[in-house]
Amino acid sequence: MIENLLYEIDSCKDALEKEHLIQRLIDQHDGILTILPVLLQGADIPLMRVALQVVEILGFPKNASVIPSVLRLSGDEDAPLHHEALMTLVSMDFSVFPYIVGLAKKDDELAASLTKTLRIGMYRYVLNEQRTYNDPLIDQVISELCTHPQDVMPLLAYILNTGMIELWPAAMRAIEAIGYPENKEAIPALIEHTMLGNDPIEGDALQMLQELGSSVVVPYFLEALWDMRDGEEAETRVYPSTDFVGLCELLLSRRFGRAYMLPCGPLLTYTFDHLPQRKQLRAAKQFLPVLEAIGPECAHYALPTLPDLVSKAGTSDVAQRARRLIASFDEQVLAPYAQVLAALHIAEENQDVRGTHERVDRDGRSQGTRPAPPARGA
Repeated sequence: MIENLLYEIDSCKDALEKEHLIQRLIDQHDGILTILPVLLQGADIPLMRVALQVVEILGFPKNASVIPSVLRLSGDEDAPLHHEALMTLVSMDFSVFPYIVGLAKKDDELAASLTKTLRIGMYRYVLNEQRTYNDPLIDQVISELCTHPQDVMPLLAYILNTGMIELWPAAMRAIEAIGYPENKEAIPALIEHTMLGNDPIEGDALQMLQELGSSVVVPYFLEALWDMRDGEEAETRVYPSTDFVGLCELLLSRRFGRAYMLPCGPLLTYTFDHLPQRKQLRAAKQFLPVLEAIGPECAHYALPTLPDLVSKAGTSDVAQRARRLIASFDEQVLAPYAQVLAALHIAEENQDVRGTHERVDRDGRSQGTRPAPPARGA
C-alpha cells in the first residue's frame, strides 16, 4: 500500500495535491523514517525522488535520522538524483548545519560526503565560468549567513579545519562579516592557519587575530600551549598544527608583542620544560627571545628552567644566551638559586658582568660621557 502511495505521489503533477499526499504519507505511516533511508539507497529513481521530497517536507530536526543518507547522495556526483539531494540539503533551515558538522566529525565517510557536497555546491553555484568568486552572489550568501551565526559558525570553522582550500577565502569573509564574539568558534582555526606555511589565508588569519586584540586571543594561545602537554604528536589535540616553535615565532612577530607575551610566559616556560631534550635545544632559539622580550618579569618562573637549559646546552650559543638572561635578573630573585648558579659557574659570571657595569658607571660611560684626555705635555 505504501509503495502505491509513493508512486502516486511521484506521478502527481499538482504541487498542492502532491504536498497533501506527502503529508498523508507522513501522518499514516509511523515507520516512514525507517523506510526513507532504504529508498534513498535503492535504485528506484521515482521512489528516491519522493523520499527526498518527504525529507524536505518533514524538515529538521524531524528528518535528522535520514540526513546521513541524503548527505551521501549529495556527495556522489555519479549517483542518480545527486542534484536533488543537494537541493534538499540547501532547502533546510540553517539549524541543520551544526548537526551535519557533528555527523562529519564522528564518521569519516560522512565527512568525505560533506566535503564533496560543499565543493560541488561551490563550483556550481558560487563560482563563475572562470572559476573565480562570483562576488555579488558571495555577498548575498554571506549576508544570509550573518543572520544565523550560531548555526553557521560550526560549518565555517569546520571548513577552515579541513583541506577545502578553495572554500577557505569565502569562509574567512563570512567569519569576518559575522564578527566577534559570534565568530569566536573559528579562533582556534585562525591560529592553526598561521602555522601551516604557504597558506593562502595566513595573512587574513593574522590580521583578524591582531584586530581581535590580546584580551581575546591570549586565552586561545594559552589553550594551544596547554594542548601540547601530552606531546605535539598527540592525536587528540585541538590545535594539531600548532607547535611550540611556531607559537613562539607568532608571539615574536611584529603583529603581536609583549601584551601577548606577558600572560603567555609562565605556561610557555612550563611547556618548554616538558619538551623532550632534543626538541628543547632546538626550540630554545625561539623560546629565549620571548623571555628576553618579556624582560626581568620572567625571572620568577624562568628559574630553574634557565639553569637547567645552561646545563643541557653546554657551551653552545643557546647556553651563552641563557647565561646572559640569568645575569640580567635582580640579585634578590637569584639569591635562592645561589648554590645552583655557583655549580654552573653562573654566579661568577654575574659578578663579572656587574663589576663591568660598575666600572662603566664610574668612568662615566653609562651617561654617555668619556674621560677627559690628558693635557698636552703632561
